[in-house]
Amino acid sequence: MSCDCPTTLVTERFRTRHHHLGDLDQALTHDQIHERVALWASHPGPLALGGPLRTIDTSHPVDIDALAGEIRVLPNPTPPSRSGGGIPR
Repeated sequence: MSCDCPTTLVTERFRTRHHHLGDLDQALTHDQIHERVALWASHPGPLALGGPLRTIDTSHPVDIDALAGEIRVLPNPTPPSRSGGGIPR
């Protein structure tokens, strides 16, 4: 699952949310926040893990029950096997 919305909305949400004092986010200017969001947005997107990918538009409220229903019907992927280094049983 990948969440997506416009960078202007990400910037606004970041600027207006409550921040832990240890994060030092309250000292950032609007421009600094915008620059960080732009850098984040320049990354290539979700990890290509080979499974189903659902991109969620979070610029508006998400129907969590409907989304959970979509996820429930997805096939259960087989986890990759682990070789070596494990504890023998």
